[in-house]
Amino acid sequence: MQRLGVDITRPNTTRGHGEIHLSLAPVDVSDGRPTLIADADIPPHKRLGRPRKSTLCHELATRSLSTSHGVASPSAAVESGDHVYNRMLFPFADVVCLFADDVGGVEMIAQRLASWLSLETPSTSSVRPWLVVVTNGGDENSVRNQLLQAVRKRTNVHASERFHGVRVISLADMSPKSLRRHLRSLRWDILSNELSYMTETKRVERVLASCLFSATHLAGLLRHATEHLGDADAPPLSFLAVSRLDNPVAADLQAHLARFLTHCDSVDALKRFAVPVVASSFLLDHYPPGMHLFDPRDVFQVFYKDVCHNVCGAAVLAHEGSTDLVLPSQFSKIIEAQMVRMFRQLTMGQSAASLHRQLVAAFAEDWGRLRSDSTCFLCLRRRPQFFPECGHGQCMNCVKVFGVTSAADPWLINVDECLLCGRNVGMKIRVKPDTASVRVLCIDGGGTRGKYPLKLLKQLEDDIGLPDHPVQENFDVVFGTSSGAISAGALCINGWTVDECIARFESLSNQAFTPRGVPSIPIIGSLIRLMMQIPFFAAVVRAAALLLFDSRYPSQHIERALRDMFGSERSLVNYSAADTMGAMVGMTVATVQDASACIFTNYNGVGQRGGDHGSFPFSDDAIR
Repeated sequence: MQRLGVDITRPNTTRGHGEIHLSLAPVDVSDGRPTLIADADIPPHKRLGRPRKSTLCHELATRSLSTSHGVASPSAAVESGDHVYNRMLFPFADVVCLFADDVGGVEMIAQRLASWLSLETPSTSSVRPWLVVVTNGGDENSVRNQLLQAVRKRTNVHASERFHGVRVISLADMSPKSLRRHLRSLRWDILSNELSYMTETKRVERVLASCLFSATHLAGLLRHATEHLGDADAPPLSFLAVSRLDNPVAADLQAHLARFLTHCDSVDALKRFAVPVVASSFLLDHYPPGMHLFDPRDVFQVFYKDVCHNVCGAAVLAHEGSTDLVLPSQFSKIIEAQMVRMFRQLTMGQSAASLHRQLVAAFAEDWGRLRSDSTCFLCLRRRPQFFPECGHGQCMNCVKVFGVTSAADPWLINVDECLLCGRNVGMKIRVKPDTASVRVLCIDGGGTRGKYPLKLLKQLEDDIGLPDHPVQENFDVVFGTSSGAISAGALCINGWTVDECIARFESLSNQAFTPRGVPSIPIIGSLIRLMMQIPFFAAVVRAAALLLFDSRYPSQHIERALRDMFGSERSLVNYSAADTMGAMVGMTVATVQDASACIFTNYNGVGQRGGDHGSFPFSDDAIR
């Protein structure tokens, strides 16, 4: 390694049996580009060496390697070494350089090479490394032929299936003794130059294949390969698949696309409007900030082709009143072609979010007639959670991506206008920090005694003592039952202070719990009012009214009071003060028919539930 100009510093000055050390090639050798060198050996023994003690600057993680059929064998160490090299190093290597004298000669190299070729394909990448064999004697062509012939005796797999090419370089001294020292140094320079040239050709090939990774991405991929070394059934490493492990494609993406495409009533609208929007949404989905710029053709084939093929048959194969047809294969091809065209702008430095923002804004007139309670049309992959006055619901992710973070509060996001129709909406949405726990407030019922939980909250607010900070802003989830639901709605949906809620609650109680009036029938009405002064008769009348009307108090009183408090035109999920304070509000209710339990919320839940769901009640209906 030192003869090649690699400076090995502590703690890598000595390498134990079975260890792999990573070093950086010097700048003059790598032409200014960082080149990582893995220094290792081929285990010649029947056992692995002891692992070195953990150093102060490195984390030590221990993982087990599976052996053949779970039973240890004398060759387990050698097989384990082959497995590690095949799964962990070869997918990332540009050049594999073997020194024949260090590993036992050409026959030993042929034996190990045949073993590597018989293993499963290490990765799905089209980039294959060079194989370089360095010898101290013999003609290079003769040694190469000897090596390949020995490999063919051991396996039917050709070396070209795993390696870009096989190169033999000899360091033998064939010159007079007086020139050997100088020429031997020259041979090392030739080896170094050959390795540099091969590395550069592989770098160019990786650029063309969109798999030249940054140090951050390379470290993540290496970590993933290391963590799955012990999984004997793991599929070949796919760089593209690994990049989406923490951000998988939405499982219900096909349903979201189908809802969107049903609004396209002609093939012209499909190609002019839907195709660019869908293609741009795929770029937005796959290329968030920091994502490696994989080839969009590969991205589409792996993640989106099947979805497009299936949704075409379900939604846009034909249009009513038109003889034009869009075949699934045709739809997939035009989406892929559109992705490739848009991707060029990403390579010039534009983000996928800004590209998508510009594209959806250009279709403002088309968005004007589109509404959905189940699909965020801005990203086409999530359920909307926030509904401005224009009715174009947005999911939390789109609010974070396209909204503007407040300069005074990093967790408050301003959404000044709808990105779809361009209408001014003036929403302020608070998001919960990722590291914060959930704070829950539950308010029980109690009829006219429902003001006491409010008084308790008032005492809590006074004890906290933060000016201009209402107590309800200290909670992320607020649920209420019966009169507690009224309090939860007043505090969070209306954004009233606790004092105002207490005052309005007392007024509401007086208005809602007014006894039924006596019928204004001449003579009979006066007689009934007179007899109501008799306690026994009054009790009988109230019991009869309870049985007849199934309620002690008339419903129109409380309905009128709730409409005055919450309005009759606003849906519970519409933008409200709860969104500004970041509160998720829920109300437990029961149906009139069979008293089955239901939950009304101001947030559009993600996922599907059995039974009746998905309707958005008005605020006064939910609380009633």
